[in-house]
Amino acid sequence: MRRLLLFGVWLLVLLAAPVRAMHACDRVDSLDRAERTVTQDGRVIEQQTVGRLDALPRAWRNERTHIRYRVVLDPCPGRHDRALWIYRIGAPYRAWIDGRPAIPVDPAASITEGDSLVFNGRVPALYALPADAHTLDIELVTVPYVGSGFVRL
Repeated sequence: MRRLLLFGVWLLVLLAAPVRAMHACDRVDSLDRAERTVTQDGRVIEQQTVGRLDALPRAWRNERTHIRYRVVLDPCPGRHDRALWIYRIGAPYRAWIDGRPAIPVDPAASITEGDSLVFNGRVPALYALPADAHTLDIELVTVPYVGSGFVRL
């Protein structure tokens, strides 16, 4: 009897895992955490996990400071209908999905610097996500007048 009960619990756990994974791919999620890396003059001065409305210290608001956010995306294998909406960041930015330049569905990039697309951070943007997307990187291009970085994804 005990073995039968253990087998039943094991079977429920085994069957529930795919249901939870499928459900996570069928809803809208707000990405509230990111790994922030701050460099000044090519040297990393801070690296930590931050939440939304990431307040940036006044000492970082200069041309020598570069801020990059990395967000881990929940993978949804086989799903080709996923999208990412980047709300207003407040500064021009570049974006990469798994190391490849992100190309928005709407609106188009405002500036092109070499191979990198620079987006207007004051305009919301919608990106199609590849089915196997794992990470999103956002780099703020200029930070002198930005009070907060990572806002809403």
